Order: sequence, then C-alpha cells, then structure tokens
Amino acid sequence: MAGPEHPLRRRLSPAYSRLLALLTGGRGYPARINGTFFRIDPRFRWAAWHAHERAVADYLAARVTAGQCCFDVGANIGLYVLQLALWSAPTGRVVAFEPNPATLDVLRTHIRMNGLDSRVTVIPMAAGARAGTAALFDSEPGSGLSRIGGANPGITTAVTPIDVPMTTIDEFCRSSGLVPAWILVDVEGYEYEVLLGAADTLRRHRPRVLLELHQHVSSDESRQAGVRLLADLGLETVVVPGSGEGRRETFVTLEPHRA
Repeated sequence: MAGPEHPLRRRLSPAYSRLLALLTGGRGYPARINGTFFRIDPRFRWAAWHAHERAVADYLAARVTAGQCCFDVGANIGLYVLQLALWSAPTGRVVAFEPNPATLDVLRTHIRMNGLDSRVTVIPMAAGARAGTAALFDSEPGSGLSRIGGANPGITTAVTPIDVPMTTIDEFCRSSGLVPAWILVDVEGYEYEVLLGAADTLRRHRPRVLLELHQHVSSDESRQAGVRLLADLGLETVVVPGSGEGRRETFVTLEPHRA
C-alpha cells in the first residue's frame, strides 16, 4: 500500500479526511499512539503513528506520575500533550505552549475531542529568552517544522514569517503560580533560548527537563549561551536511550553533573 507521502495518496487524503470527519460525527478519528487510543482530527491521522517516538514515550511513561504539572513547549498538534495528560492523570495538569495560530486550532480540537479541557491549559505564545514578540516561520498547520527566528531547513518552499507573542518560562511561572515537575521542549533549534528564559525556574524548582536537540539548526551563539547556563546550573545533557536512532535530532534530559 502507498505510504502517506505517496503523490496519489496525498491527492486523495483531503477528501478521505472529510469523509472520516463525517463518519465520526466530529468526535475524531481513533488513533493508537504508543499503546493508547486517542481521538484526533482525521487530517492528522498520519502524525499519530502507533509507535510515535516510542523510546521517549516509554521513558516519560515510566517517570511522569499522577498529579504532576507538565509543560510542553512547542506542543504542535498535541501528541505529547495527550500522553502527558494520561500519564499524570487523574489530577495532573498540562500547560501547552504553541504560538502558531493555525496549529493552535488543531491542538485545541484534540484537547476537546479527548475531554481534557479541565486539565490542559493552552498558552498561545512562544517561549524564549525574553518576553515580547518573535518572527515565526512555518509552512502549514501541524508541520512540526515551525521555528522562531528563521525558516527550518526542512521547509522546502518559501514561507513568510508572522509575528507571534513570546513569553519566558520564568515569567509564566511567576504570573501563574504554577511550578512544573516536567518541561518538554521541542522547538526546532530554539531550545537554548527556552532554557535561558527558564533559568530561575531551573535553579529554584529543579524540574525534570527533556529536550529534543536540533544542533544542525541551532546558532553557535545560542549553543554557547546554553552550555554556559547548564554549567552554571551544574547540569549536563544525557541522551535518552534509543531515542536518536535514525535521526539527526537527539532527545536528552538535563541531569546533575556527575563527577
């Protein structure tokens, strides 16, 4: 059978997605993600792969506990948001940072379809090293390639940036009173800026942090600043076992420096 990127399947997919939406009565397409069924927008059924980043999901599932507060920075369409809500159930909270207006609609739809409105808070902003506005580059809703400050090399078409609001993790924690037990960051090469804006939170509360590092698109300046911050905090990056196989990106956690 042709894969999701096959030209014929791509042409037929929108019509099939509309049919699925009608057949499911707007309740969402049942997709199995890492062993659990969630309901998702039929247009994004290919993104909800049954073994989506399985090594990372297994790592988190074994460590996220009931009642914890989890931040997902760069939440995209919410595949980790849904799983974090499951792992931290029944009383845990998830805060999803996603600045792309079109992708936000999909994220909110997935939260609603899965009955998670009471436990998931969507922040329609980017998170970075400073509060203000930033230029966001993306090709289409839910592409997974949106990036602050410059187009992702994975985007092969010309894109026009849009201005989006940006906050910092520190500012959000101060204003909301929330303290994260976990911070997940997947921002396509902007992860060190997120860490710089979370320095006070990292020092005071020591949340667990999981990053998807995109070293090939991170600037030298941001990498150096990030390395200095981690040294100052006494943290080092530790690769999540099995998470980098066949990928240019690497999933790491921030752990106390081992002598």
